[in-house]
Parts: sequence; structure tokens; C-alpha cells
Amino acid sequence: MKTTIEKHLRYTKSFKIAAVELSNYSAFQTKDVALALEIHPFMLSR
Repeated sequence: MKTTIEKHLRYTKSFKIAAVELSNYSAFQTKDVALALEIHPFMLSR
């Protein structure tokens, strides 16, 4: 049996707020913001 330790990144509240504000800004698409922040686009759309 193989055991693995999963690492979950914890983002600061200020990072989350900035990411959402950028994705809501009409000049940027959600996928571009996610790519720049190195996160999955789904993280910004939920």
C-alpha cells in the first residue's frame, strides 16, 4: 500500500481578494488571470 501526503496551498485573504478583483475586471479574462497567478481557472469561478 502506497501512502502519499497531499499538500494543499493556502492562500492569504488578500491574495484571494486581489485574484477575484482581477478576474472581475473586464479587461482580463478569467483564464488569463488564473494563468498569471498559476492557479486553475475553476478557483476563480466558484
